Amino acid sequence: MREPAPEFERKLLYSVFEVASITGRPPGLVKRWIYRGQLQCVRIDDEAPFVPFDALVERLERLAWKRRRREEVRAREAGQAAAQATREVGPEPVANGTSEHERAAAV
Repeated sequence: MREPAPEFERKLLYSVFEVASITGRPPGLVKRWIYRGQLQCVRIDDEAPFVPFDALVERLERLAWKRRRREEVRAREAGQAAAQATREVGPEPVANGTSEHERAAAV
């Protein structure tokens, strides 16, 4: 998955391939977004779909939000994993209810 293009030519309508290059996604996925209604489009003379500028900006905002959310979750999971790794493991209790440290101190 490529990063979205930081700057792109601003115009009223964009083709599927232009949206794909701007968002960094394959054209097939952009067509799927249109088919599912996740991305608005305009069809001129029943030809290929064109995406309005506003719909493109909205989709880019959603992609950015999802990317930030995914990074936050990964950072949180990494922090939890690090906390678990550094957490000390207490001594193992033995059958009679005393730990190894208590038995060593009694000897």
